[in-house]
Amino acid sequence: MIGECARVYSIVALALAAIFSLSAPPASAQNSAVTAIVGGQLIDGNEGPPLHESVVLIQGKKITAVGREGEIQIPAGAKIIDAHGMTVMPGLIDMHVHLDLIGAGNFGTWFPYMQDSRERARQVMKISLHEIFMGGVTTIRDMGGPTDDLLALRDAVNSGKETGPRMFVTGAYISRICGNPAWKQALLNCSLVHSTEEAREEAKKRIAAGTDWVKAWIGLTAEDEKAIAEEAHKAGKKVGAHGTTDAEIRAGLAAPVDSLEHVGSSDWGSVSPELIHALAQSDIWISPTMISSYRFKLADGFPEGVDSQQLKADLPPDLYRFVHDSVSDPDRLRRGIFSDIPQRLRVNPESWRELLRSGVAGHIVLGTDSGTPMNWHFDSARNKMKLFVQFGMTPLQAISAGTRLPAVALGKGDEFGTIEPGKSADILVIDGNPLEDMADLKNLVHIFKEGTQYK
Repeated sequence: MIGECARVYSIVALALAAIFSLSAPPASAQNSAVTAIVGGQLIDGNEGPPLHESVVLIQGKKITAVGREGEIQIPAGAKIIDAHGMTVMPGLIDMHVHLDLIGAGNFGTWFPYMQDSRERARQVMKISLHEIFMGGVTTIRDMGGPTDDLLALRDAVNSGKETGPRMFVTGAYISRICGNPAWKQALLNCSLVHSTEEAREEAKKRIAAGTDWVKAWIGLTAEDEKAIAEEAHKAGKKVGAHGTTDAEIRAGLAAPVDSLEHVGSSDWGSVSPELIHALAQSDIWISPTMISSYRFKLADGFPEGVDSQQLKADLPPDLYRFVHDSVSDPDRLRRGIFSDIPQRLRVNPESWRELLRSGVAGHIVLGTDSGTPMNWHFDSARNKMKLFVQFGMTPLQAISAGTRLPAVALGKGDEFGTIEPGKSADILVIDGNPLEDMADLKNLVHIFKEGTQYK
């Protein structure tokens, strides 16, 4: 087993070296004093009408000017990005990802497979990070994984030692239910508590470790969540909690937590009107990770998707075979651990429409549960953006939910999330018009993060 782990690790390391050599910022992007993105339709993330024939100037990490051709002076010697016929918009912000997962179909086999090598688990997280980034996501919030490894990766990315989206992390879940004790890798992701005082102490541990948020997972009491929220807020941190049932939503409201995850995604039906009203009156952000269920419907319509060429290119052969074989029969997954998926797909669409029609629409942020079965990191965000529009958001609302509003939810709305002077230059250039068809988000021509061009 040790020899096999070493062999797999060496393959992963070689694959990563190739991936990150391709994604390293071009020298010209680093050497040019000013970059000008010229001529595109600009969607700035503020839900206003697009600005046509736009110019965006970048210097260092920041946007320095925004306007129209002929009105903005482009400095001599600036690097010109020709965006004519294209769309310029902020980088996406995914508020619910899992870097330790990569789309495999059965947690009962995935976690034992990953626990054979801690180093392999770390390398999988780096591959996940790259896939998310190349999907146009420039900021993520990881909502549960091994605390130490995620903090190390966050710090490496945010310092520039690793390439990837800006990271915010919760570290390991706090829960009264942590899955199979034999899954050692899973237990790195979850801290089992038996009392409210233990929940409070685990929150203190996350804060001391340096996480950005704290994750309250399933099985907790309302008192547990309140204790976790008290400790987090006292330290200036935020809390994300499960919100799949009315009881979980009530607990989150009472605590109060700062975000509720998976709202409207359970198999029991719609959120009650009383709770929708209470959420609308609160300051709680909602991340309805609908794509994690809907991905099964996409697999029905396009079963070839489990043979993804992108996945094959990104993963070393052994890991690709493991992931592919685990999802090659979606019906088998629905008969097993994901047996509630057919019921979810029957009841969730109306739940999602009710949320989007309600007063909580302005509290909804992009969250994909990326890494769950067949929910590939490289396309989960754009698939979710398509669903936002399909279930009732306008394209401008969907783009705001995927850019400006998540930045506000992270407490960073004055730093990034929109294309405005003074903000971080996190910018996508799209060949197409997502206001007409959100599927055009697939056509990524350029990716900028903090002023550096990565694609």
